[in-house]
Amino acid sequence: MTGQQWKKFRQNFCDFVAQLVKQCQYSIIYDQYLMDNVISLLTGLSDSQVRAFRHTATLAAMKLMTALVDVALVVSVNLDNTQRQYEAERQKARDKRASDRLESLMAKRQELEENMDEIKNMLTYMFKSVFVHRYRDTLPEIRSICMAEIGVWMKKFHQNFLDDSYLKYIGWTLHDKVGEVRLKCLQALQPLYASEELKGKLELFTSKFKDRIVAMTLDKEYDVAVQAVRLVISILK
Repeated sequence: MTGQQWKKFRQNFCDFVAQLVKQCQYSIIYDQYLMDNVISLLTGLSDSQVRAFRHTATLAAMKLMTALVDVALVVSVNLDNTQRQYEAERQKARDKRASDRLESLMAKRQELEENMDEIKNMLTYMFKSVFVHRYRDTLPEIRSICMAEIGVWMKKFHQNFLDDSYLKYIGWTLHDKVGEVRLKCLQALQPLYASEELKGKLELFTSKFKDRIVAMTLDKEYDVAVQAVRLVISILK
């Protein structure tokens, strides 16, 4: 729809999904009720015959995954800190050690580990039940959404997503027949190659897909060709 109030609707809708997860991140997302229902709603609608439902449910599902990635990063930091505190307490001499503190740290560590497992399970489930079907959708805009978000996950939560089992989806989609989708693939890869920390994990991907990326510097779509040149320069560096 056109008009002032609808101009920002897409962004507001995406922000709503992110905010929902953020507000619930400390307990509610683990209650096996809210998230299960939201995920099954979005999974069902993302497979709808109706294009609009399929598009918007996929968008929400991908943004939900991005929001869960942010929670996973917070849990990961807390887990590291708890582990360090636990080790520090354990190193102390026996008479100086607070056994109740050790116990509470151990319990906290266990809870965080369980939370992390649960988030990873949600991410894996949504990846398999939404992403894997929609990255090949007939609608180019849906394919674009998938490529844009997988790039975000790879950069933010590289421990989990920057892996050849996920990278291959970007590699295959470099051959997409629609320029906008090819562009999203290249834009997803750019920050990964630009990162000192991450570029080492791209070796296998590079050897498999570099010919295609080089060929894209002559892409018939001007924007795609420009982005491909940028990427080739990053890879060369």
